[in-house]
Amino acid sequence: MARGPCDARSKLSALIEHDYRHADDRTYRLQPVRVRDYCMQTDSHMDFSNAYDVGLIEMFHRAQNDRAVLSTYVAAMEQNNKDPKEVPNLCMITFTSTWRNWGTKFIRNAKKPKLTNLVWGAGMSFQKCHAELNVPYDPYLDNVFDGEETSRGIRFFTHGYDVYTPDKVLVTHDYEGHQSNPVIHSWGRANQNPGQVPTERKAKFDNVDWSYMDHIAKLKGIVQPDGVDRINLLMGLHNVRSRQVVQPTADMMDQIVHGRYGLGQARTLDQAYEFAGFSPVDMKMHENKCGNLKWVPFEDSLEYNEHNDWGVNLNLQKRIWNETTVLPLPPPPSTSISLQGALPGVAAAVAGAGGDVQSVMTVADAHAFSHGNIFRGLGWFCMLLLFVGGLIRRYGILKPRKNAKLLD
Repeated sequence: MARGPCDARSKLSALIEHDYRHADDRTYRLQPVRVRDYCMQTDSHMDFSNAYDVGLIEMFHRAQNDRAVLSTYVAAMEQNNKDPKEVPNLCMITFTSTWRNWGTKFIRNAKKPKLTNLVWGAGMSFQKCHAELNVPYDPYLDNVFDGEETSRGIRFFTHGYDVYTPDKVLVTHDYEGHQSNPVIHSWGRANQNPGQVPTERKAKFDNVDWSYMDHIAKLKGIVQPDGVDRINLLMGLHNVRSRQVVQPTADMMDQIVHGRYGLGQARTLDQAYEFAGFSPVDMKMHENKCGNLKWVPFEDSLEYNEHNDWGVNLNLQKRIWNETTVLPLPPPPSTSISLQGALPGVAAAVAGAGGDVQSVMTVADAHAFSHGNIFRGLGWFCMLLLFVGGLIRRYGILKPRKNAKLLD
């Protein structure tokens, strides 16, 4: 039975986490995930411009922010490969039973991605995989539509990530074709009667190995409240209820706000509301945030910066809901080396937080560290050559002398 977009997308988040935890385990047939890889999420019925993958990576670098998240409601498929000068820009929010996106404006002739007021779109999102691992989809939002995107945008922001509008149209959507297709719009009605579901499609889902979701599935029905009420509590809307629920205890609130699918440590919820331009008091936008915005700084602590893989392993240790045990962390990469004696500040911070000092240094860091002495030696050698060359030119050393007899 379909449980809405959050349920489906949370399975992808959980799969990425599984592939990260088991990246070096060859017993699994999977695509290993590393924190510096790129992760992308799209809707169905999408099309992509030629070389869109290279284009998105280049665009990501133009943002000059390793915590950038490129996201918007994409243009229509008819604009694919036409390089239009206008790109949809998400920046407007409204309130129904909770906060939700409600429209876009446009940016024109952009030279680089535009910082937005944390409004994120589920139809297209491109970021480093540490963003996906740190801010995964909440799997306890069954049948949620309103609030799906805004809540994750706020979670990205509080974890130190920033949403940017792409500066080019590289991903498009078949708005006209799929919305006017009666077969697509009959899926929901067909699923109400299992006899109408095509046998081939049903067999594919029946044969899927969902074991990587077991730890999440065990808590279904235990995690309370769920759905829209869970979103509203996360966003500080304590007096807004979509239905009668038990008054949340302090322990419940702590697990919602600070648990695996909660807010981050980089920025506060109050900063999020101020930056987004909407008020949790009267549920309205009070400021137009569609123009140019100033980036909101935060303290990049050692536990959550790039030397500790952006805090991924710390966030993976957060509990979902009173579990007695948590899933094991991935082992350190085989190429990592100890930081003891090299970066004592980082090593102490990670060890104090319960992290593995051996896992702090990544493959790229280890490569730079192990070759650093060689590169430094070459640098000093080149500087010495330049110095000696300057002396030779200045004092004429090794310069051939003229024959004195020819001067008589």
